Amino acid sequence: MTVKMLARLMLVCFCASLLTGCGGGHKDINKRLLPVIMGISEGDKENFKVILRIPQPGEKKFRVIEAEAPTISKAFDIMRTKAEVSIDLLHLKLVLLTESIAQKGIKDITEYAFRSREISPKVLVAIAEGLESLMADQRATNVGAAAFDFFSREAGWTPNISIVPLWKAFRSLNSETEDVAIPIISKGVDTLFDFHGSAMMRKDRMVARISRDETLIYNLFEGLFIGGIVEVTDQASVTVVKTTVSNHAAWKDVPRLRSEMKMSVVIEEEKGNPTEEEIKKGLEAVIRKRFEQLMKKTQAQKSDILGLGQYFTNRMTDQQRSHWKEEWFPKLKHEFTLEINIRNTGNLR
Repeated sequence: MTVKMLARLMLVCFCASLLTGCGGGHKDINKRLLPVIMGISEGDKENFKVILRIPQPGEKKFRVIEAEAPTISKAFDIMRTKAEVSIDLLHLKLVLLTESIAQKGIKDITEYAFRSREISPKVLVAIAEGLESLMADQRATNVGAAAFDFFSREAGWTPNISIVPLWKAFRSLNSETEDVAIPIISKGVDTLFDFHGSAMMRKDRMVARISRDETLIYNLFEGLFIGGIVEVTDQASVTVVKTTVSNHAAWKDVPRLRSEMKMSVVIEEEKGNPTEEEIKKGLEAVIRKRFEQLMKKTQAQKSDILGLGQYFTNRMTDQQRSHWKEEWFPKLKHEFTLEINIRNTGNLR
């Protein structure tokens, strides 16, 4: 064998040795706990109580691990010390917070999630009433899929439910012109969750609640509308199939905005055989009332969940932008117009 052939053989053997076995940084899936829901509340003795809901492989049940600590990271250290295998947070689907935590501020929690790089920025955020009861619910269910499907536009979601991923909540903390509305849920009776409206946030703090009907208006401005059903009082029920909103901003002494909403609907159910014009007028009255209620709340709480300040960013000085929510948003003069198009009279005609 020549020296050249021997060198090639040694190189092949060396490369083959690198391919054998598993790397030291990899762990078998059976040696990891993969929580799908994380709950955070105030602890009895410490600042935070962290609860993890973990599916059991091959079963429709789960286990719960919890710990109290002064910080979120310390709570995870305690849980990892107690657990017999590794805890992997990359499969989290949902982060649940108590209302008291949301009222005090979620800045520390969202910043931890981004700094640690253990939690996906796409994980959804919600506020839970009766958090511990919800996390301990042992009803047989696909706990991972059910939690995600409740907020999935391809599954159980409706436009009355707000959707806030972690990255959006984090962005709002640092935005001078936009806030978010975080969904409020509880353990359902015959479903995994019940929905109770949304928490209106200002920066990182919950300042008020909005109803499910007001959440629909919020979602219409967010461009989330497919499948939304609106009850037109004593007349009909319609499904929203398309919505566009165009905004026209001006600044004359105070900010002024004209929002033009165009809505296409399909009639699902009629009561008393109303005309299309009657349905249009009834629907316009319902949507306008909800919008006015929502605007009144947002301006009173100085919480710009509709992101209206974004339409004035190129018209404001740096000082005006930094004081948008506190000074200028409550002074905003807003004109709302609604044009309704009934695509057809329902599936029965």
